[in-house]
Amino acid sequence: MEFVRSSAAMDVNDVDLVPREQVNGLTSYLDASTVYGSTKEFTEKNLLPNGKLRVGPNNMLPRSDKMNCKIEDRRRDYCLSAGDHRVNVFVGLGMFHTVFHREHNRLVDELARVNPHWRGSKLFQEARKINAALHQHITYNEYLPSFLNDATLLTYRLRVGDYRYNPKVDPSVSNAFSTAAFRFGHSQIQTKVKVGRDEFKMENTLMRPHLVLTRLDEVVEGLAFTQAENADQFFVRAITDRLFEKDRRKRDGLDLVSLNTQRGRDHGLAPYNEYRKICGLFPVTSFDSPVFAPGNKLKFVYEEVVSTVLHRVPMPVLKVLPLGDNTVQKHIDEMSAYYVEESLCKRLKFKGRQLAEIRDQTLASVMCRNTKVRELQEHMMFVNGTSNPLIPCEDMPKIDFTKWKENPL
Repeated sequence: MEFVRSSAAMDVNDVDLVPREQVNGLTSYLDASTVYGSTKEFTEKNLLPNGKLRVGPNNMLPRSDKMNCKIEDRRRDYCLSAGDHRVNVFVGLGMFHTVFHREHNRLVDELARVNPHWRGSKLFQEARKINAALHQHITYNEYLPSFLNDATLLTYRLRVGDYRYNPKVDPSVSNAFSTAAFRFGHSQIQTKVKVGRDEFKMENTLMRPHLVLTRLDEVVEGLAFTQAENADQFFVRAITDRLFEKDRRKRDGLDLVSLNTQRGRDHGLAPYNEYRKICGLFPVTSFDSPVFAPGNKLKFVYEEVVSTVLHRVPMPVLKVLPLGDNTVQKHIDEMSAYYVEESLCKRLKFKGRQLAEIRDQTLASVMCRNTKVRELQEHMMFVNGTSNPLIPCEDMPKIDFTKWKENPL
């Protein structure tokens, strides 16, 4: 870990040295910041008087005032603006941001229907509260069970209804988690992106919002019906040789794995065995250790034992690997007083019947009601099949907004 002096003018012997921590530019909470942003200025810039968020043509995300994307069709394309500036990086991100942006405006309409006396500010805050709750519920109820096993979910009380707020837990995301552990998803990236009946090379879709703006529904279906790669030590060339490539002849693409490795160094992450010690694991002193996955080639590059989460041997059911699962678990547990399952503030807390409506929702139901997709599998984190059949969108669970009806004074 690097250290910084509090004052360069003072003698080093008179100054306390403190660990340096990089500042996260985004909120650490599961608060739908991908929709509302992480600053008051962004939210106010996109907020309309009626409580809705401004939109672009065809109910798409609004136009960004930055040229941070590649334009393919000058008649229809533009760079998207969302709460997270990475919205244009991948079509999946653009799709998710668009769907939950639309969900906010849909929530405002529904709340206004049952509470016509509510002002725009009230409609905005309540819709935002519900939208954030949907993010939280889907994350805990659908995403985490897709890579954490039952024992882990039980041990760390990550199942729906088992949450207990702990004010002593720091809700900020740790450097080790954001810089290393949670980047296992990069190895799950596919070589191609399916959109409708078409397939595109992954590298040819990056930083290009064209498919989101013109074929949103097909993007939803393509991602829903495509199986991810395994979380392992292998990565597709789209991100190791051709990331954000501008000219293939010049081979000017970036390497995401190298960027992640260098970022870990820049952030001063501790050596690998230090994190094993934190997790109660024995130190590894040889690359021939059974701890490493078969085919590990790090010994041909490094003299001393180093590793990433993705060089570990996969555990049954648990797709995040041994060191990674412990790091992930410790930074997911009990993070916020404003989590959907509980709140210390009675004014902000969902009523029991409202919470029941939110618990009934799925990612598929959100996708269905904000696109023209006709059917999706109930559990969208898994491919459809006999145990996860396609369900018509009209049969997906809907929110009963009468549970939010308030009698005017």
